[in-house]
Amino acid sequence: MVWQTKLKQMTGYDHFKPGQAETLAVLEKGQNALAILPTGGGKSLIYQLYQYQAPGITVIVSPLISLMQDQVGQLQTMGLGPGIALNSTYEKKQQAYILHHLDRYKFVFISPEMLLKQEVRSKLKTMPIHLLVVDEAHCISQWGFDFRPEYTELKAVRQFLGNPLTLALSATASSETLQDIQTYLFEPEEQAVLIKESVDRPNIFYVFEELGHTNERETKLLEWLAELPKPGIVYVHHKSELEALTKFVKAQTEFQVASYHGDRTLADRHIIQNQFINGRLDVVFATSAFGMGINHPNIRFVLHYHLPKNIADFVQEIGRAGRDQDQAVAVVLYDQSERARLQQIRRVYEEEADLLESLLGPLFDGRLTVEMLDRYSDSIAAMLRFYKHHFRNLTEAKAHAQKLRQTKMQQIYQMLDLMNHDGCYRELLLHHADETLEKKPDLCCTHCNSDFRTHASWLEFMHLPKVLQFLQEHAPNETNKFAWRTRLDELFS
Repeated sequence: MVWQTKLKQMTGYDHFKPGQAETLAVLEKGQNALAILPTGGGKSLIYQLYQYQAPGITVIVSPLISLMQDQVGQLQTMGLGPGIALNSTYEKKQQAYILHHLDRYKFVFISPEMLLKQEVRSKLKTMPIHLLVVDEAHCISQWGFDFRPEYTELKAVRQFLGNPLTLALSATASSETLQDIQTYLFEPEEQAVLIKESVDRPNIFYVFEELGHTNERETKLLEWLAELPKPGIVYVHHKSELEALTKFVKAQTEFQVASYHGDRTLADRHIIQNQFINGRLDVVFATSAFGMGINHPNIRFVLHYHLPKNIADFVQEIGRAGRDQDQAVAVVLYDQSERARLQQIRRVYEEEADLLESLLGPLFDGRLTVEMLDRYSDSIAAMLRFYKHHFRNLTEAKAHAQKLRQTKMQQIYQMLDLMNHDGCYRELLLHHADETLEKKPDLCCTHCNSDFRTHASWLEFMHLPKVLQFLQEHAPNETNKFAWRTRLDELFS
């Protein structure tokens, strides 16, 4: 009842979303928690609420600078107290100043890399850490073994800090990922309590459209952009193609569009995020970095011009849509070139795995030293450091490397299977999350609703923006979420 009262005071909501209250109850008992809640399930609200239980700071380990800044902005908007994002955007003098005055903040957002710095860890050790949060905890498994090995050092940091109460959060996690989180974040005797809600998003309609020729892609993209309600996100694999597509759509349409990727300056990325959130952009063409944690409830579509490398990323990306719980759509355009692209990624994985396994012997018998790793790619060097640090002997390291190879191959094959699937796409995605589909929504997927363009729910979805605009102009007191459906029936009956 206490949490219910605080929820009402902070947000105005009367009821928790699934998994929120259960996670708070676990933390209140002093137990570590691993919460797997759907995208848009209000994961950040858990630690925001919990902060008010006792004095001290909440430290949130977050993967992206843009995500940290967005979360700090949310705190300010909600009036939840001072927060700071301690990251590489600050110069050393600024970082030192923030560390010196860290006790001014209730929430500290930080990357794994920054957390590993000695001066940061030492300062945090002197602070009363109320709760340590690992946001997007699936990154431990997804990134920890290669290009961001700092994720697998989080357990050592926890030990240094005295193993504070810890909450791991994610919107997607297979059984293997859950095991990796447990292994590389918690002590063996610290079995975190698992709170797992369904990752299904029944308000998202899945559209998979196979194209006959590669040159159909641009035409089909324009058709979908002309048809779909806005705003939306188009995910593109490569930055150069992303920029070319953005220019193409700007030239062919009157939509307000922008491109978002790693080569953009931090200032540019922040501007684009703000423009998107404030409704000044119709479509953002983006690489996978865009949208992680973005609290923009009314994204109506996510379109994949290219597919990601694994199911977990796909679920995360389509989960940007429809966080207001109204109808949204996830569109996938694919053809033979997309299959070929994923097969090429698989071959690169195989080559990297062959090289890695050939170097493990020299690494463990001393012929290959840590100082010699710079001659290899960043990914290979990071993986070799990971194995040298975490494994006692060659046998254990090789066994893990072979398992990692199998996992990466399996992830690519799962994406290929998704394109070749001849059944319910929702059921298949839930199967990968170790779930079964309890009930199909009216608009499920293009396999289950092949005639979706004549479906009443689809037609309602197509008219939604016009209806909301009409109501705002002619009946502003009826634009709330609970009244517009009644007016919709009146307008289109």
